[in-house]
Amino acid sequence: MFEADNPTSPLFLVLLAAFLLDVTFAWSGLVRGQIFNMRTSLRGARVGGVMFVVSLVFVVIAFQFYWNYVEFFGSIALAIAGGLFAAGFLLAERIPD
Repeated sequence: MFEADNPTSPLFLVLLAAFLLDVTFAWSGLVRGQIFNMRTSLRGARVGGVMFVVSLVFVVIAFQFYWNYVEFFGSIALAIAGGLFAAGFLLAERIPD
């Protein structure tokens, strides 16, 4: 049921959603300099964008682990990606002009 290679699997859909969210917010922070619906400085948005890119790397690593049926390390990588995603929002909001 939870397989990374099956497009109808909930795990695949979660990984796809995490990938798309990270790409969207990384683009918003790094290129546009403003994260959606947030009041951030340009520097805060850039730092948040970098955190979203690092989170994106961990989502790809989690996908590779799940693809090779190493669920434990895939879960750890996905948890790290989620933590970095949340940290990106926190840092983007906290960094002053």
